[in-house]
Amino acid sequence: MRMLTKGVPIYIAISMFTTATMAQKFEPGSYMTNNGVELTPTLMAGVGHTNNFFSTPEDEESRLIWTFAPTIDAIIEDGVNKYNFNAATLTNLHNIDSADNFTQINLKANTHHEFSSRQRLDFSASADWLYEPRGSGLTEGLGDLASEPVEYTQQNILLDYEYGAMSSAAQIAFKAGYYNKDYQNFEAISQYRNYDKTLFGVTGYYNTQAGTRSFLEVKSESYRYDVIQLSGISRDSDDHKVLLGIEWEATAITSGSFKVGYQKKDFKDTARENFSGLSWEGDIIWQPLTYSSFKINTGVVS
Repeated sequence: MRMLTKGVPIYIAISMFTTATMAQKFEPGSYMTNNGVELTPTLMAGVGHTNNFFSTPEDEESRLIWTFAPTIDAIIEDGVNKYNFNAATLTNLHNIDSADNFTQINLKANTHHEFSSRQRLDFSASADWLYEPRGSGLTEGLGDLASEPVEYTQQNILLDYEYGAMSSAAQIAFKAGYYNKDYQNFEAISQYRNYDKTLFGVTGYYNTQAGTRSFLEVKSESYRYDVIQLSGISRDSDDHKVLLGIEWEATAITSGSFKVGYQKKDFKDTARENFSGLSWEGDIIWQPLTYSSFKINTGVVS
């Protein structure tokens, strides 16, 4: 659900991930190698149905879609330090028109390293080869006029360093990140959507010792597009935020955060209107099972 207030997009979203009614998950269990690597293979298979595959107002088309999603997870634990690598694929097969079949690939690596009780470093890197079904994303509203799904790649790198013992009253964290999105087909349209994003931020925490931390966050994100639009107006921008918030972990399966403050978004092209004013972000996550989670988000769209 989205609302518009004085030209600023605001969103309230409720999302759920869980195995479908017609899905089966196979977990043969973990295997420990001689060098201490725990390997966990999983397989999810299911079938879904849609009454309007192309999301068109008329001439709706019904489809059955079979899904197969194998994954392999590798974990090394060395005391409080943890190293994880995950490789996954997801294949969609359609009962009508094989042009809509695709297999996407997801690779991700995470590390958590504690140099001492006061210093922690988290690093994550991912690379994905993904698809947008016809009639969605770039081809939304085109129906079956598009000849194939939209294909794109993305890479994401995040580095978090936190100083301060968790038992102490205060901690400080530094964040840096890089994201890239690159479309592989429909170049006439997609070339204007390829972009890079860099992120820098610093957050000061105050620990209440009761499952909550209040914080002050300052962060800056820069968006740089590969190609200027045909209008000649650049979409490049810098987004700066100063937010005051709180995060909590009510139980092992329920957590959340909310922050509110000031945002200033500056476009490089003077033809675009800059924005400054109130900004907020919030989310609540409930994960009753490892493969089921419910998430509620709210905030101002950058």
